[in-house]
Formats: sequence, C-alpha cells, structure tokens
Amino acid sequence: KMCLVIDLVRQLPKELWFREDAMTHDTNFTQQLLNFVGCKTLLILDRGFYDFTFFARLIDQGCHLITRLKANATLETVRILTKTDHVRDTIIRLGSGQKEVPILTVRLIEVRFERTWHRYITSVLDPEVLPPCVVADLYRRRWRIEDAFNTAKRLLGLAYLWTGSVNGIQLQIWATWLFYAVLVDLGDAVADAMTLP
Repeated sequence: KMCLVIDLVRQLPKELWFREDAMTHDTNFTQQLLNFVGCKTLLILDRGFYDFTFFARLIDQGCHLITRLKANATLETVRILTKTDHVRDTIIRLGSGQKEVPILTVRLIEVRFERTWHRYITSVLDPEVLPPCVVADLYRRRWRIEDAFNTAKRLLGLAYLWTGSVNGIQLQIWATWLFYAVLVDLGDAVADAMTLP
C-alpha cells in the first residue's frame, strides 16, 4: 500500500510512504501525515482518511482539511450561513461522541451540479476565507492525484515493477518520480523560454 502526498499547485510529489501489506488502510498513514504537514496547511483528503480523531489532531495542529461527507454521518446543524437552490453552507457539529470519538465543529458545504448534490466538509469555518465554490473546486482538483497515479502507471511505466523486494520497489518508485519532477520542471522552463503556457 502506498500513500502519496502531492502539491496541488505544482502537481509534483512531496512525500511517498509505503507499506508491504497491500491491505493496509489509509488511516495507518495518519501519524506520518501529521508529522509531515506544517501549520496553516490545507489538506484535501480522500475518504480513506475519514477519521474524526485524525481530523481533530489536524485542527489542533493548526491545519485545515477538505473532504467529502459520508452518507451515514451523524450531524447537528449549528447555524445556516447560505441556502440557495445550488449552494448550502452550514456550520455543523459532526459525530456522535461515542467510543471517545471527538465531535467536530466544521462547515458542511453542499453544491448542486445538475441534479446531484455533492457534500463536502471543511474545518475552515469562515466562508470569507474559503467560499463554498472554492471548496467544491479544490476537492474536484483532488482528482489530480488520480491523474498523477495514471501518469505514473501508464506514462512512466510504474504499472509493472522490476522486482519484488520492498527496497527495489521503493527505489523504482522514487527514481521514477524524480525523473517525472525533472521532466515537468524542464517542460516549464522550455515553455517559459518560448513564452508559452
């Protein structure tokens, strides 16, 4: 199992963690993620990291998060900030408080695309700092991670591993990502020199 942290703006890997057990859950990487991120970092998390204790620790550390809300979430409305035909922005208390799981005060942002409502939560409580449309757009950009995996597997050939040893796999992955980072930077430099986007 692999956990990859990507800089959303530069689309380059920042950190890569690896576990031999393919059945490892994403939440097994939370301590490494907490150690990696600094204060005032905004994380866009896959629902594999959906863990209230982890969320509380991130918030206590001065970080913020955006993720999708699970369908069976227990929540209580605290205050409605915006309610239109296409956007609902609400401060909620999330969680039941059972089994020592913290109850979190977060924003629930619901955005309608055509007939479907998409539900996100964020720990940024001020809509002036992080408007609902920006939350939806940032989460949509999370798919750049999937694009990066597709690039790694297809374009860079990481769909096939050269060895079965853990060290060999890690070396192949890191070498490939380093090559990709150099390639992206070189492409940016050539585009700048030619005044192209």
